[in-house]
Amino acid sequence: MSMIKYPKEEFVSESIINFSQLNRKLTYLKQQGKTVGLCVGVFDLFHPSHALCLASAKKMCDILVVAISSNAITKKRKGKERPIFDQHLRAYILSMIKGVDYVVVTPYDRVTTISRIKPDFYVAMEDLRVSTLPRRVGERKKIEEITKIEYIPNKVLSTTQLIYNIRKIGKR
Repeated sequence: MSMIKYPKEEFVSESIINFSQLNRKLTYLKQQGKTVGLCVGVFDLFHPSHALCLASAKKMCDILVVAISSNAITKKRKGKERPIFDQHLRAYILSMIKGVDYVVVTPYDRVTTISRIKPDFYVAMEDLRVSTLPRRVGERKKIEEITKIEYIPNKVLSTTQLIYNIRKIGKR
């Protein structure tokens, strides 16, 4: 399966911005007393758990920024068959979601992305708080050195599970 790509010019949104633009906007908004929340993820095959996560995050802040992992980072973390959707299309889909104020495509890992954006808080799934895996514990500690973490209940669905179920149905 190869990544689905679309003509970039058909999927344009003013809320999709680069790090430099984002930092200028956030500096101004923070000076106005606005709180900034950040979600980071792949957001491939947008599904109800993504919607729940973003809606929960928006309730906690004035400005919600979503950083989506670039195609290269996604392939590195999820395998050569991912992402399903190109980073530009994923960014566009997220930019159309009510409550998402800005979308940035990040070529960095989660901790570096958070340190570059410097939100008032990072929104994470509950599994980050309870994980005992050394990699996740280390990641949590690094994030806590940068900003506060706000936790929301674990997703009921993941893109990886969704892909698995689709493949399973296709084999029948």
